[in-house]
Amino acid sequence: MSKVLSVVRYPRELSDADFEAVMQGIHAACTDVGAPNVGGDIGTAERLILSAAAVGVVESGRSLLRSGARPGDRLCVSGHTGIAASAQQYFGHLDVAGARVSAAKEAALLAAWKRPQALVDYGRCLSTSARVTSCQDSSDGLKAGIQSIAALSDVGFVVDEGALPVADIVAEIAELSGSDLTSLILGDSVDFELVFTAAPEDVPALREMVQARGLDLFEIGTATEALDVVLRRRDGSLSELPGRAWRHAS
Repeated sequence: MSKVLSVVRYPRELSDADFEAVMQGIHAACTDVGAPNVGGDIGTAERLILSAAAVGVVESGRSLLRSGARPGDRLCVSGHTGIAASAQQYFGHLDVAGARVSAAKEAALLAAWKRPQALVDYGRCLSTSARVTSCQDSSDGLKAGIQSIAALSDVGFVVDEGALPVADIVAEIAELSGSDLTSLILGDSVDFELVFTAAPEDVPALREMVQARGLDLFEIGTATEALDVVLRRRDGSLSELPGRAWRHAS
């Protein structure tokens, strides 16, 4: 079992009710994934700051690493990406009053930021399968996750544009904002999906395992000996992966 250590910094003017809501939120998130919050530190700051570290043990040889992908492996993703980026586009750059989506869709966009879901069950499924050659989350965007696996595995990837899973809300925001849909799916978006590789013959068994748990698996490309990471457009042409990959400031 994993355990979580949290750090909470808050301004002195934060009300007791708001402080309690923060702590209840941390407790709920930990409870949802079976990782108890065992302590940490609480103190004051100029604004609310939350940080946490999870500590756990994985069975020998079952760690999911970014290295290990091999030429010919299939590139897969656990679900739709670009939703958090669409929320930023919608609430931060559009004239929302003149380009509204339904209240339910607005709530779904906000949920991507307010209540991201840790894919613990999915990760455990991949880990125990012994069929996954590499894995990375998409918290820096799908493009960044693919590029990270490529760099650490010393492979390239051909990503098939037509195979990328497209969430209806992402397509709608792309149309409203005049954004390129593929860039929105691949670019900087904290969606926390899992990006992983497996040998072609192992993908059907993996798909069966995750679908038995009510989860998705999308094949979106192939690892190559050539080190380039490229997009195969619907017309068959090749280009660089579009979208902006999030990078830590140096």
